[in-house]
Amino acid sequence: MDNRIPKVIKDFVNPKKVEEDEIDGYSYLSFGDWIDEKDYLKSDWILIAKIDDSRKNEDLTTISCFVSPPDEKSKEILFKRNDWEINSEFGIPYIDGNLNNEWDFEKSLKYKIKGLTLKPFVIRRDFHSYIPSRFELIQHFLLYYKAFWVEEKQEFQVIETNGDVNAIVKHNTKSEDFEEIYINTIYLRNYLALTKSYLIRFHDHRRKFEKKMPFESKDASFKNDDCSYNIEVYNESFIKGFQSYSRLLGKDIIKPFEKPTLNFSFEKLETDYENFIYDISENGKNIEFSCNKKLLSSYFKDTGAPNFLTPIYFNKSVLLKYYSEPKKYTVSSHRFTCLNLWGIDLDITAENLVQVWLGDLSSLPKNEQLHWKQYNVPPRGKISHHRFERDFEAKFSSPTVEQSPISYLMMAYDELNSSINAEFSENLFLELTKNDLHYLKILRIPLTEEWKEFDEQIQVLAKIFCDSINVKLLERISGKKIDNKEIKGSISLFYVTLEKIGIEKEDINLTIESLQAIQSIRSTGSAHRKGEKFEQSLEKYKLNNLSNENKIKELTIKLYYGLNTINKKLIVNNVN
Repeated sequence: MDNRIPKVIKDFVNPKKVEEDEIDGYSYLSFGDWIDEKDYLKSDWILIAKIDDSRKNEDLTTISCFVSPPDEKSKEILFKRNDWEINSEFGIPYIDGNLNNEWDFEKSLKYKIKGLTLKPFVIRRDFHSYIPSRFELIQHFLLYYKAFWVEEKQEFQVIETNGDVNAIVKHNTKSEDFEEIYINTIYLRNYLALTKSYLIRFHDHRRKFEKKMPFESKDASFKNDDCSYNIEVYNESFIKGFQSYSRLLGKDIIKPFEKPTLNFSFEKLETDYENFIYDISENGKNIEFSCNKKLLSSYFKDTGAPNFLTPIYFNKSVLLKYYSEPKKYTVSSHRFTCLNLWGIDLDITAENLVQVWLGDLSSLPKNEQLHWKQYNVPPRGKISHHRFERDFEAKFSSPTVEQSPISYLMMAYDELNSSINAEFSENLFLELTKNDLHYLKILRIPLTEEWKEFDEQIQVLAKIFCDSINVKLLERISGKKIDNKEIKGSISLFYVTLEKIGIEKEDINLTIESLQAIQSIRSTGSAHRKGEKFEQSLEKYKLNNLSNENKIKELTIKLYYGLNTINKKLIVNNVN
């Protein structure tokens, strides 16, 4: 191969156009373009099933099954003849024999020939024209990879051990005359290695051409180590508008990997562990060590290496990735997890850094370790007091409100909802809809000073609190409605309702002012162009001289204290 020319060029260079004459017709009928494509050697997606009767001049059929053992003798036996050993319904159970005598109900699940065993992979199911026929993959393949169907994309997807979500099967159905299935080649060849088999594809393709060939018939068969196609080209006028015809009948082989890959297991190699900064030398150079817990010292042994519980520090931006995909990741002030696959305990220090233990980093997949490594910084400050108590003294210890304001705010949110529900059988703050639930997972103190992040968090606070006030409940309790005069909106109605149930004004104001601040900042800046009114809102609520991080922190803490105070007053009033 000449590496001076990039390999990708061939995907974008159109072949030279050839005039349509009899020779070009023969090239088309002899499937030269289809053979040259060699899709069985492609490295991304493999076609494993196809029905295409959508064009007048072409009918294409492909179906696949497994064959074992995967050796040269198997190929020799299979390629000796181009006829199919199976049909498109291979794998569908049926009764073989007389019901009054012995029968083999599972005979159709295997086919044996000269020491080879064929097993189904894709099955063509027919429903007597009641609903359209369709291809289906065997469940064994889908179950092994824990694949799930995504309707809107018409594909099966899988969740990798590192948390990535990848397409594994693409199922394309344009009409009753067109259906095809592609398999991600890596997953397919890994599965073939696990099952110790080849994938054999059976093809039955027909083509028609409007002109006659300069011969009555011709053999255009093609064969190599991986395929064998019998191709006949001949003149035939039995179909109106066409005078020549061809048929390709044959097989090709998809080979397995030499052995199953480790990409699909939790087993790790020595190379799957990154080094992280844990100290600084006298000369100011970073000192690193592997997070491989097998190499680290512990209470039970001294390996000469740092202890498992060596604090490692990171810039807070390391967490942005996880907040951006709330469907997959859950982040709190003390832990983040990826579904139920893996997770790691963490803490936010007084230096505003994310701190984790060196040994815990070994539980992360390699690509996640590389992500964290980008944000790794030399030690600065020390671990928090509550983390020391929790991890070293086995005490129940929590951060303060100032250290973890979001946790406290959401605790107050839940408790006040519960108290109101116990009294009035409805929540004060309505539950978010299915498509808005992610807001509960991305609420945070900003990790950066970017206005984008500030705007997002204002929108989140407004969605969870201001927009979710249960107006109908407040109307029922207060006996009043929003009239855009005395009561101008849901926050004003909330104020009136709190007065009605006996909460003192000074206890109401902290909550109401916090909600009004969130609403005002969103209206003047986060949801619209920022300008003079936005600056006035910040100044009105004494946030103008704070960093974006502290603006959200201040709003969050005030709202927590307000909700918490109201809840305590409700509990006291109910007791009395």
